[in-house]
Amino acid sequence: MRRHVAVLAFTFFASAGHASDLPAYPFVHTSGSANINAMPDVGEIDLELTSGDPDAEVAWAAVETRLADVRTLLAQQGLAAADVDVQSIQRTARKQEGTTATAPPGFDTRCTVHLTVRDLSTWAGLVGPLLKMPGVTEFSVTFSRSDRRQIETELVASALADARHKADNLARGAGRQLGQANGIALLPIRNLSTTFGFSSAEGYRQSGRRKEPGDATLVAAIRLVQEVDVIFKLK
Repeated sequence: MRRHVAVLAFTFFASAGHASDLPAYPFVHTSGSANINAMPDVGEIDLELTSGDPDAEVAWAAVETRLADVRTLLAQQGLAAADVDVQSIQRTARKQEGTTATAPPGFDTRCTVHLTVRDLSTWAGLVGPLLKMPGVTEFSVTFSRSDRRQIETELVASALADARHKADNLARGAGRQLGQANGIALLPIRNLSTTFGFSSAEGYRQSGRRKEPGDATLVAAIRLVQEVDVIFKLK
């Protein structure tokens, strides 16, 4: 893992002529950040099993058959039942485009499946076959870490230390001494590569038409960024 820090900062000496919502004492405001690059140890897969057959019974049976195929694959790869979340099969009207209002609506029968993969050595063996299955749509994958809380704690500490270091430099430059932190704001942690769970990001996503399976079978590294805003009192 690699950790880097960066900070933007400014100083402000309050006076009676400034806005009342600012602190009534001399202060320095710094915004610190820390980031980390790491390989994930948890992956998640979201997909839909869909049939557009106009016959409701045929479509329902097709989705059930495909779901059985998915369960067989998961069992072969040793995925625990607790890591498989299958929603009820639903039949919904398809959005009509380029048709008259009097045309009978089409219907899609679909089932949403969410998988949590805790052993990424099985990743390619899961994703590859899933992408090749007929009727698999809305396929997306994301990656995360099982030690996310520890990483978040370390990033916050690094960002705070970095903000204090920069604030101290600014205070010295202004001929002041840095006092205590009188206000801290924690910004949401950001994932700049693939979704980590703390916040949103792109990840691998496909909708409708499937891409070649090679894109999603690779385990992608994740990069997390944590930022803080801190107000320090100046002595």
